[in-house]
Amino acid sequence: MVVYTILNNGIIGIRNEDINYVLQPNERSSTIWYQIPFYNIATDEVEESITQAQIDERLELEEKQTVAQLLAQFENDGKAFFHEIRVLVMYHYNKGTINQTQFNAIKDILRPAIAPLLIGEWDQAKINVDALNRPSGVLGNLYDFVKGGIDDYLL
Repeated sequence: MVVYTILNNGIIGIRNEDINYVLQPNERSSTIWYQIPFYNIATDEVEESITQAQIDERLELEEKQTVAQLLAQFENDGKAFFHEIRVLVMYHYNKGTINQTQFNAIKDILRPAIAPLLIGEWDQAKINVDALNRPSGVLGNLYDFVKGGIDDYLL
């Protein structure tokens, strides 16, 4: 049972107790843990005092928090994938499998296309990458890696 402790006609404590718990004179019980409990002096009972507007407000806040968490996850994942791409490009440049001209082309063409990943906009990055012509050779493999990673994420 839920036990509400009353002092000076107000609720000062709420706790769960076993069904066999013996109430003290300053306590009232309920089977419900009210969201906004109110001690009604006239009836000597604890009642719910939350309004529909407050319930709606709480639901909206929870929904916004869920959206915010999802957007933060998109952004974190996007930053991680962007960094992974940069590491791969730099690896190939240092290894010599792409030359300076190819490296500059990646910075000039691919980086702006995938920049939306940094703010979690995977859908915009997909549109941008899909609009690029697939190059050949090592750059084609890089393009496939980027496109595949974005496509897989969006699935």
